[in-house]
Amino acid sequence: MTSEIQKKTIFISHAEEDAGFAEALVKLIENGIGVDPNEIFLTSKDGYGVAVGKDFVDSILKEIEAASIVILILSKNYFKSDFCICEMGIARYKNSINPLNLLYPLLVPPLTYAELPIILKHIISYPIVSANFNDLRSSIKDITKGHNIDNRWDEYRKEFTESITLLIERQKKNFNYNERICLMKGNVFFDDMIRTVQLIDDKDVIPIENFSFIEKASKDRNNESCVESRYVFPLTDLTLNFFLNAKNRHWFDDEERLSHSIKRRVVIIEEKLQNDLKTKQFLKRYQHLDWKIILKSQLEAENIKYFRDFCIFTYKDDKNGSKIAYFTYLDSKHHHLFIKGSWSQYKTINPGYITVLEGYFTNLYKISESSGLSIKDQIKIWESHDGEIKIEPDEIEILKEENNLLKSRLNDIKEYVNQK
Repeated sequence: MTSEIQKKTIFISHAEEDAGFAEALVKLIENGIGVDPNEIFLTSKDGYGVAVGKDFVDSILKEIEAASIVILILSKNYFKSDFCICEMGIARYKNSINPLNLLYPLLVPPLTYAELPIILKHIISYPIVSANFNDLRSSIKDITKGHNIDNRWDEYRKEFTESITLLIERQKKNFNYNERICLMKGNVFFDDMIRTVQLIDDKDVIPIENFSFIEKASKDRNNESCVESRYVFPLTDLTLNFFLNAKNRHWFDDEERLSHSIKRRVVIIEEKLQNDLKTKQFLKRYQHLDWKIILKSQLEAENIKYFRDFCIFTYKDDKNGSKIAYFTYLDSKHHHLFIKGSWSQYKTINPGYITVLEGYFTNLYKISESSGLSIKDQIKIWESHDGEIKIEPDEIEILKEENNLLKSRLNDIKEYVNQK
């Protein structure tokens, strides 16, 4: 038996996030040109990469050195990977000393030719969507002689273009999504995401069914042994509409009846909500509560990097853990957040994770004490400019009032009848 690594003719270099592009290209090469799968090296696809038991780095180095054609799928993701950059460097060096070692860079939007490193400036690069691949096809046919070349090239080329276009659109949405959820500077969201995913994977959480967050959390905060509750409440158009609904308002209405210490910080995220009538009416309804209002812009100015919806309950006994946290987390199902969507919701008693949430709260608390406003103070500012803010009674309250009037009228009738 030989321990030598099987060398392949075509080496496809790509970032892990761009595996879909690489696999679409493999399908085009196999079906549209007739290349045997054993001729293609691709780390992201089972059966095409490093064999089981082989050294990963050693295998890749030997395969890229032996390959006659190296295809680089260049993207924003590609240049974030040290491994990819090394593969690119080796391939470019091989090509510079022997032009028969072919190099085909393919550009994935939004990456442009102007953004390529200097070592690729004198190499012809092809936009992955608009490239006709005729040069690549001819080169592959010449190098892989003897294979049964499929004559349905145009059909598979069209299918490849459609697949790639769809992948680019999907990736574009994901880039926009990531930019929007990184509300503050830095990559704190992703640090938190990794920590949260680990917590969920370890099953150290209890998933909360959709829209039952308030019901579950209310039971824990109403526990007689609860001595403190802390809340971060990001105010968005979505959350505002949810809590303007009378059936959901008891979450806040109950706060004045609780005997323990309560600290709530309201972060107004969307600029349009700062002077929105709905925001003013919602906050005026709770002006008697000890809330502090902070604007997203204030947090950015102080480099406070991250916040989201969570609450922490502290207890005087240790029966079920001295602290319980409820938190929301954006998972892969909810890429439509900030358009319309919902968060996944969880409960945990994990002390390490709760400590992290407490750190977030402490940061918000400090700046809210120095720069935040109480609801009463904010209401005064608004009313000094725009006049009195009137809270419009909602439908349920109107029905309750009418019901009480009917009951009162009915009692009056009963008393009149009794007197007669």
